[in-house]
Amino acid sequence: MWLWPLFGGLPAFALPSCPSSTAYDFASNAWYPSDGDVGGIRAPVNLRRDGSVCTGGPQLGFAAGWIGIENSAGTSIAQIGFIHVYDPNLGVGKYCEFWAIDGGAAHLYNCGAWGDDALLHFMITKGTSYYNIQDCGSGSGYSNCTSKNATQSIYSSAFALVSAETNYGRSGCTVHIMGTSADPQVEGATGDPIQGKHDGDAWGTKSLTASGPVCSHYHQGAANAYNHAWDDRNAS
Repeated sequence: MWLWPLFGGLPAFALPSCPSSTAYDFASNAWYPSDGDVGGIRAPVNLRRDGSVCTGGPQLGFAAGWIGIENSAGTSIAQIGFIHVYDPNLGVGKYCEFWAIDGGAAHLYNCGAWGDDALLHFMITKGTSYYNIQDCGSGSGYSNCTSKNATQSIYSSAFALVSAETNYGRSGCTVHIMGTSADPQVEGATGDPIQGKHDGDAWGTKSLTASGPVCSHYHQGAANAYNHAWDDRNAS
């Protein structure tokens, strides 16, 4: 979904090596408006401090949970959420928030700031010319949001989605995505749902289409209000 920035340094101790090629895998839930008009998407996302990542390969291993707006061609995205990524300077994985645009580098922030099951609200809205990617913090909603980026040009046709993602999943299944069956990694909930809107419309729950992962260890529970994902190798 996006390219990973390079880090300097060497790992402090050996962890599983990433494969020689990436294998992006997703447990996603998407809204495809018939007119391609996405005025915004918002959802609570939680951080599960479990799973494992890998080092080496063409990219450093990561597992992430995020919301986004993507162009209909699937070549550009505006996104924000949580990420677990290997840090070679530390020799371990670290947990951060991130945002990214246009298939470029992930911008990490607030690394190590949040404990297990921290729940933050994220929102992306469509402006006159650009998408506004916003972090709304750990409060109860979307009334106190901070813009993290507003430079991604608006797409003429788009869809919105939430997703659990890794860059080394699929048949190789190297990275453990975050979450367990008893405590999954979450975007949205029945009482605090994933919401979208057209330009000028009110926010509301939309009809979402789930797309499951390839890795046999990754699992998904999805409905219009939420997207849950977990790895059966993680401790309960």
